Amino acid sequence: MEQSPAGADHTSPQNSGFLDVSRVEYLLTKRCTGWCEHCSVMTDDRNPDRSYEGLDAVVSASTVLYSAGNVTSMMVYGGEPLLYPATVQRLFQLARTHNVASRELITNGFFSRNPSVIADTVAGLVDSGVTLVHLSVDAFHQPRIPLPFVEQFITQLQANGFSELFLHPSWVVQREHQNEYNQTTEQLLAGLVDKYGVRVSQGNTIIPAGFNRHTLSDYYPRLPELPVQRCSDIPWANSPDKVHSLRFLPNGDVHICRAAILGNIYQSTITELLDSYDPFSDPILLTLLDQGVDGLVDQVASNGGHIDPQDYFGQCDLCADCMRFLKKSPQAAQHA
Repeated sequence: MEQSPAGADHTSPQNSGFLDVSRVEYLLTKRCTGWCEHCSVMTDDRNPDRSYEGLDAVVSASTVLYSAGNVTSMMVYGGEPLLYPATVQRLFQLARTHNVASRELITNGFFSRNPSVIADTVAGLVDSGVTLVHLSVDAFHQPRIPLPFVEQFITQLQANGFSELFLHPSWVVQREHQNEYNQTTEQLLAGLVDKYGVRVSQGNTIIPAGFNRHTLSDYYPRLPELPVQRCSDIPWANSPDKVHSLRFLPNGDVHICRAAILGNIYQSTITELLDSYDPFSDPILLTLLDQGVDGLVDQVASNGGHIDPQDYFGQCDLCADCMRFLKKSPQAAQHA
């Protein structure tokens, strides 16, 4: 696999007009200590790479983005990123060097059973410049993630003087919804808040997606019952013509969203990828921009496929499957 040499791509990219990147995310690995039943990362097309094989290329690309001066936040997550603590530390150190103000980590807190490894990893993490830690605690993680190790992680953060730790639960439907998952989560959170004085974030509202799409299907309306949304209407989503965040995957792919890929930094420099990006020259993205996800469903049908919106609970999941099909279709690649 071709890799960009470190330091070879430090020129500022030209702004295509479609890109105004203020946030960079690193899905560092899809390897995990949990594989929880609600997980949308655990998909049937799971990337086989365990972490960045070409970290220098990731650092080089990130330096270009940071040097432009517009990036105000970055986040590292997984899988379980602290299975690769040296990589996590290097990414935070880089962001701190370039004065990226918000440097976030999402972790389940379980990456080792060895107390000394836990202590060393946490000390290195704090020293690297992380500013905010989201600790996944809820009814989905704890059947697979032993709580005593999570508590060791909390106590080590506190021993290192780190206070910006938030418990970061996943909620079914919404926090106020009465179901057995949310009730268990509330009990777990209450116990840890009482014992350690930690705070609780807003957390994530689960939208069933990917390989585990039907795990929680009884709690959710299917897509046709939901209002139609454009990309710009969905929280944390990019519209292809107004890209505010980029995400690096373990294999070097740079994602605009779950299905739209800018390119691969092991094959091209980030400057080349940014300068060449034009969503209106891509027939699939053009359909998405002009007609929304319904247009992609129709395009799948016109190319001999069948994707039923009634099998989905969110537009991003539906859009991703449509785009995957269309990218494999020679006819779709040529005609909008």
